[in-house]
Amino acid sequence: MIVGGVVGVVALVAIVAFLIGGGGDQGTKAAENGNRQAESSVPAPEPRADSPRKADKVGKTPDRPAPEIADEVWDRVNRMYHDAKQKHDEGVKARSSGETARYTTLIKESFDLIQAINAELEPYTTWLEEAVLEGWAMPGAYVELEGKLGTIDKLGSRVQKLKQR
Repeated sequence: MIVGGVVGVVALVAIVAFLIGGGGDQGTKAAENGNRQAESSVPAPEPRADSPRKADKVGKTPDRPAPEIADEVWDRVNRMYHDAKQKHDEGVKARSSGETARYTTLIKESFDLIQAINAELEPYTTWLEEAVLEGWAMPGAYVELEGKLGTIDKLGSRVQKLKQR
């Protein structure tokens, strides 16, 4: 009986020590969260100044040429994306602080910006979809567009989920 009591006390001390002393990674996680906050307040992207495009993608010869994506289109899309992301982030913060009306407004504005981006890119995404399905060769601008669409769609789906709540 005494041996069982000693084993129980040792087990209890081990559990308490584990619970109290197990937070060694908490300081690191807090520092990482602080870095993420600093990253999210990055200023708007600068307009493109003859930045290098991605490499062309090899494939079959397209049935029709790819529409040229002007630098002004890239600039507008980047600006709208930055604004949409900023409104999304501000909306999430407003929601967590209990400002429901502001949250709703910001999420709706972010959603509208995502819709505007999709409308702006529609002529190019139509060609891109056909190129992907047919295995066509793509100019570097369309390879870049393909990656950017993934980023835009990720934000768009988050905003869509929040808008439905």
